[in-house]
Amino acid sequence: MRTGRSAGGCLIAMCAALAVTATGCGSSGGHDDRPRHTELSDAQRAKVAHAQELLTQQCMAGRGFRYGVAKPPTADELRTPGYVLDDPRWAREYGYGGQLQRERNSARKADPNVARYRTLSRDGQLRWNNALFGGPESGTVEARTPGGGTVSMATGGCNAEALRALYGDLGTWFAADKTVSGLGSLYEPRIKRSKRFVSAVDSWSRCMRDKGHRYTNPTSLRERVPALTHGLNDPRAHAVEVRLATAEAACARDSGLGRIARALERTYRGEYAAGRYREPYATRVRLQHKALAKAERVLASSSA
Repeated sequence: MRTGRSAGGCLIAMCAALAVTATGCGSSGGHDDRPRHTELSDAQRAKVAHAQELLTQQCMAGRGFRYGVAKPPTADELRTPGYVLDDPRWAREYGYGGQLQRERNSARKADPNVARYRTLSRDGQLRWNNALFGGPESGTVEARTPGGGTVSMATGGCNAEALRALYGDLGTWFAADKTVSGLGSLYEPRIKRSKRFVSAVDSWSRCMRDKGHRYTNPTSLRERVPALTHGLNDPRAHAVEVRLATAEAACARDSGLGRIARALERTYRGEYAAGRYREPYATRVRLQHKALAKAERVLASSSA
């Protein structure tokens, strides 16, 4: 897998995705005063994502290209439902996030960067891509994931420059980030084998059945959502999502599944973070807070 290099259709705000990583199935929005030894909250990650876009814009301008900054994501937009959704407020507003994804897709189609890119000659498009992602001569950084895979990204171009400005040494950040991001492949099977978890899933399924929804677990429900919403217009698709998501969230609360899943994740993830993967975990947290401090300065200067 190779990240950080793409054709014109992927030009929109993709830089943010490289610096923004989920913190696990229990991730949710939080305050900006979390201790420095913890991973960033969704709101803090949104700040870093926006600053990265601004830094990319500055870099592209220095290379002779106009680059429009995407609308900064909100903490809610960065959140994913995870294994089980147990936030009734988020479920009522966003369902499973399908409407958010459709809005992102529409924004990509309307993005001025894409429109500008399409007006360029083939040579101009090549120069744009090289400016943003680095040319053929760009080096790469690689990282091994806990699951045994390898990921890489180019170290040239404004995408990498923005990351470097936020995190410092790109190789160090990339390796730590991809290692920690991949820990779920190690602890998620352990969570699903836990007796507490299995019992809570059974309780959740009974609760859902009482509400008229026959699903053995949240995964089986999510797998059905695309078929249930296929062919529907946006409001009707969103209504289907909200109906199912609010039921899931209520049952996750009643069964304790959300609470138990988070507790097990903290336990198992913490074991890896304090043991075999202690060094990359500590490095990622340290560099996340370094990036946040830099991002706050960038955002302050941009609004001055």
